[in-house]
Amino acid sequence: MFIRHEYRRTVHLKKMTNGIVKYKLRLEGQNRPFDIDILAGGVSLNQQADGLIQGEIKVEAIELEFVIRSQQCGIALAYFYVEIEDGPPISFQC
Repeated sequence: MFIRHEYRRTVHLKKMTNGIVKYKLRLEGQNRPFDIDILAGGVSLNQQADGLIQGEIKVEAIELEFVIRSQQCGIALAYFYVEIEDGPPISFQC
């Protein structure tokens, strides 16, 4: 990671069932302080008072856009947790 460089990546959260899937996404932790934001369905994780994005997947998939900035060089890891209504939770890191 380079100092004061912004990284943007988009991933797809795809549903594997019919109907609407409700989810809650939150940042669980980081290995060191750095700026990270996720945009899901036009909602920013950093703009939510509770640090939680709640949404629905009505179509086949939604896009999650990750925006990462750091004032330090080195490896930066963030851990996320997604609760799925009527389904098992998932977690991932970036």
